[in-house]
Amino acid sequence: MSNSADEDRHYHDQTVRLVDLAALEDVIDGFVFERCQIVGPAVVALLGGTRISGCQWSGDPDAVIWPAHGREKVVGAVGLKDCQIVNCEFFRVGIFVPDDQLDTVRSGFGLA
Repeated sequence: MSNSADEDRHYHDQTVRLVDLAALEDVIDGFVFERCQIVGPAVVALLGGTRISGCQWSGDPDAVIWPAHGREKVVGAVGLKDCQIVNCEFFRVGIFVPDDQLDTVRSGFGLA
């Protein structure tokens, strides 16, 4: 019967609009997404502790990946901190990638 904080941060088998989660905060912290359709429009920035596995991204990988080009900060992106994202599909979502992580992310998209 409970609607605990943990349950409020755990999404599975549903469509999740990032704009709804980020309506009041720029950082989505400590959420779990399993087998979800994650929908933008949005650009996400992966912050400490976030793990993504088994996910698919719609769109051309070169358009999905937004290289930082030396920027350390960005306004308007949705930060994902300490999130677990497993077997999800992303639609209309780009990913802001710091320069030191670009090769790793590009290889994850098969672009290395």
